[in-house]
Amino acid sequence: MLIPDFIARCDAFCEAHGQSRVWLSKRLFNDTFKIENLDAGATDIGVRRLAKAEVDLAALEKGAATHGAFSGKARNMAPAIVDGAENPERNVSRTDKPGSSSERAAS
Repeated sequence: MLIPDFIARCDAFCEAHGQSRVWLSKRLFNDTFKIENLDAGATDIGVRRLAKAEVDLAALEKGAATHGAFSGKARNMAPAIVDGAENPERNVSRTDKPGSSSERAAS
């Protein structure tokens, strides 16, 4: 997907669900102005990062279809869709990884 197509999809999501670009950018990139900067041409994005953002946006779209507009509890659930539901390995802390210092200390 091209960056302009991705931005159009982000804007459609924001309009449909009453969210701002800042809100969506924070959830997709952990950077409140990434979408805005991409749109302005002030920054670029790698192919893999754009692909990950597309997957995360699809998860938010799916969550919105399931939960309706993001308000109340559904709004609080939206970051969790991005922060681990699609990739459980992202929830593993450094001390839980094989070969961590806590694992070596236990040996």
